Amino acid sequence: MRLIIRKTLLMFLLLSLSNVLTGFQLSAQEQNKKFSVKADNVTLKEAIEVVRKQGNYSFLIRNNDIDLNKKVSVNVDKGTINDLMAQLLTGTGISYEVNGNRVVIF
Repeated sequence: MRLIIRKTLLMFLLLSLSNVLTGFQLSAQEQNKKFSVKADNVTLKEAIEVVRKQGNYSFLIRNNDIDLNKKVSVNVDKGTINDLMAQLLTGTGISYEVNGNRVVIF
């Protein structure tokens, strides 16, 4: 009886570990997608929409004080989501975090 319980627990732990490792791999793949975006003097909202469509990312804006009508410019050629977001938000005082295919702006 104890042997069956141990085997079941071991199998559960191995499956859980496998799921976690697969999740990390998918997250890394999402962050390695390449973007080519050039936009001058567009609103932050418009720029986010371009990134959302091009990269199949969803955006969550956590701070109601963020001005989505602020004018921004970005010029990224074959860059990652981190390259793009860093350039897009430079000088705005806005931070971001990429988690899989979700970008949290705060």
